[in-house]
Amino acid sequence: MSDDYDTHPVSIRKKNLNDQLIGGAVLQITGKEDGKADNMEPVQWTSEENKEHVVELRKGAYTLHEITPPAGYLPAEDIRFTVDKDGNIFIAGNKADTVEMTDIQVKSCKITIKKYESDGKTPLAGVTFKLEFLSAKYPDVSGNKNYSRLLKPGESKELTSDSNGEIVFDNLDQGEYVLSETKTSSGHMLMKDSIHISLPLEMTDEEVKQAGNIDMTKAEKFGGLNHFYELKYDISNGAVLDMPKTGDNG
Repeated sequence: MSDDYDTHPVSIRKKNLNDQLIGGAVLQITGKEDGKADNMEPVQWTSEENKEHVVELRKGAYTLHEITPPAGYLPAEDIRFTVDKDGNIFIAGNKADTVEMTDIQVKSCKITIKKYESDGKTPLAGVTFKLEFLSAKYPDVSGNKNYSRLLKPGESKELTSDSNGEIVFDNLDQGEYVLSETKTSSGHMLMKDSIHISLPLEMTDEEVKQAGNIDMTKAEKFGGLNHFYELKYDISNGAVLDMPKTGDNG
């Protein structure tokens, strides 16, 4: 038989969108036990990889708050929940077995350039492109010392196309970039206009439908948008974004 003064084990799951339990998040529970005038002493801990955390709580109303997310993750919104005298957990009026908080990872991005002759078919080697990182989508995440990407805001990098006419800028932070052609091979002209690129590419379901035949295994959906983290540009006289299509190798 239980009463209002019994404590109950409440499991907290800190996970990512792939349902993997992640470590390194500093979490805190605050709230008020029923029958108490004052708020409880906050309970704080750091999540561990592949491990749930159990907190002993009495009947009452509580808030799970993320003080600091793991490096490379966005902080999650607070979760409010209650515990009844029998140890049952309720979130937004619905009974739950555990309290789950999900973090969205700021995934790295990739830009692949395929440089061609004016015929749009013959690969062109020896062409140099410069990628400039203008601004980060999530400055707080980018500023974390444990978050490592190819470029920091304000930095740039130049790469030259190989024998296949290919250049790959990998491990890119999310944000705004400008791509420009800075050096071309003998007998060729530089690409006239630079390309402004937003990473990741975000598309609504309607935009995906209108584009047609897009390989959705290349996308991650949250916040009502489809996010594409790997972009490919075919460049001859101009630039064409080559979206991954169902059945393509690219």
